[in-house]
Amino acid sequence: MISFLIGENNFEVTRTLKRLIAEFDGEVEQIDGSELTAQQLPDLLMGATLFSATRLVVIKGLAENKSVWNEFESWIGRVSDDVHLVLIEPKPDKRTKTYKALSKAASVQEFPAWTERDMLRAEAWVVEEAKSQQLELDKKSAQLLVERVGVDQWQLYYAIQKLTALGQASPA
Repeated sequence: MISFLIGENNFEVTRTLKRLIAEFDGEVEQIDGSELTAQQLPDLLMGATLFSATRLVVIKGLAENKSVWNEFESWIGRVSDDVHLVLIEPKPDKRTKTYKALSKAASVQEFPAWTERDMLRAEAWVVEEAKSQQLELDKKSAQLLVERVGVDQWQLYYAIQKLTALGQASPA
């Protein structure tokens, strides 16, 4: 299985990756794609391990390594059933053959960075995230928080954690 996580929203990519790791029962390998060589691909994608029946292989930034990225297209169909491959790319070149092949063969999830146009989305997210951290936050407080902090999800997350530590949230 191949999961392809695309986008500049690092918060959502990180959260999705953590969920995949938590759900996985086996060995997890994290690889820096910029340092990967073509000779390492067979072991990563087809090799088995003595210690686990399945493997989760996470490769970040493979598109930066142009020579391996271009060759990777021929390896997509050869990924072992025992390997769950997760590719993380903030800005892949959508014109490449590898990207087109991955978009057909992989489970693709896009996480675009939030902009000022996403204020309402951010406010709704703040209310839900606060609720998941056992903090009651009304819409007005969420709106005020987003106005002050901005739409960066990491900053919003940390602000919610601070409010949770205080035990209450009110505009006053």
